[in-house]
Amino acid sequence: MERFVITRNADGMFQFSYKDRQGRTIFYSGCYTRKTMCVKGICSVKYNSQDSVKFNKKKSPNGNMFYFNIKSSNGKVIAISELFEEKEMRDSYITSIKSGAFNAIIEEDKKAKSVSRELSW
Repeated sequence: MERFVITRNADGMFQFSYKDRQGRTIFYSGCYTRKTMCVKGICSVKYNSQDSVKFNKKKSPNGNMFYFNIKSSNGKVIAISELFEEKEMRDSYITSIKSGAFNAIIEEDKKAKSVSRELSW
């Protein structure tokens, strides 16, 4: 089952990732100072992932890899995907997210210390 996983990094910041049925991380958020804000970010992704317009398809700066980001209603980027070697794979994951993210469970990984990631290239 698809799931959102909340982690806390060494700096005490919260971040979430979205994992597919095989456990592969598909996208992740920026950092939040409070867990409640992180959960609100997940709720925003769940809601906005139902609208195709909220997915922005992108290419890496060198043009060899593909990714996407998800924007909220106010246009702010709320999640960014991992890199994919083929745009068809990226597009396939977008389709999968549209059908799976809304009902995905939320869990907390209390053991993990995630690596903070930025939301831009």
